[in-house]
Amino acid sequence: MKIAVDIDGPLAKLHEKYKEFCMEKYGEYVHGIDDNRLEEFHILHTDDIGVEDGAIDGIAELHKHHDLHIISARPSFIVDRTIKWLDRYFPQKFKTFNFTNFNRNGNKYDACKKLECSILIEDDIKLFLRDFKDDILVLLYTKPWNIEEVLKRNMIRVNGWKNITELFSNGLTHLNYQKV
Repeated sequence: MKIAVDIDGPLAKLHEKYKEFCMEKYGEYVHGIDDNRLEEFHILHTDDIGVEDGAIDGIAELHKHHDLHIISARPSFIVDRTIKWLDRYFPQKFKTFNFTNFNRNGNKYDACKKLECSILIEDDIKLFLRDFKDDILVLLYTKPWNIEEVLKRNMIRVNGWKNITELFSNGLTHLNYQKV
C-alpha cells in the first residue's frame, strides 16, 4: 500500500521548536504561524528540529510493508535542507519527496492522488480539509491544535506512532475502514 506522510507534526517537532524560537526572539508566541517569522525560523532552524517521539521506529515498521511518500506544505526554499533532515533520521525510507509550498504548487490531496496514496498521516487537517474527498483515509495525528477537530468520514484520530503501527498491524487499509 502507498502511504503519504506529512513532515511537521507527525515526523518533526517543528511547532515546539517554532514556539521556543518565537519566545526567545520576540518574547511572545501567538498560536498560529506568522509567515515572516516562519521564514526566519526556517532559515535558522530547519536543520535542528527534533524528531517526533516514536517516529523513527514507526516509519521503519511501516517501511517494511508499504511504500512511503513525503507530502509536505513546506516552502520551496528549504526543500534541499528538509530532504537532508529526512535522510539523517529516516534514511532510504521514502520513495518520493513532494512539497506543495503552502499550496502554491498544488495541494496534498492532488499529490496523494498523483502518487496513488490511499492513506495520509497528517496533523493539520483544517488547512487541507477543503481539498480532501472520501477516497483517501486520513490518520489525524493528535496535536493541541487539532484536539477539538470534528472528524470527517474516512478520518481516524491517532495518538502517536505506536497507535499508528498497531492500526496497520491489525490490518488497517483504506478499503476496510468504515466510520460508524
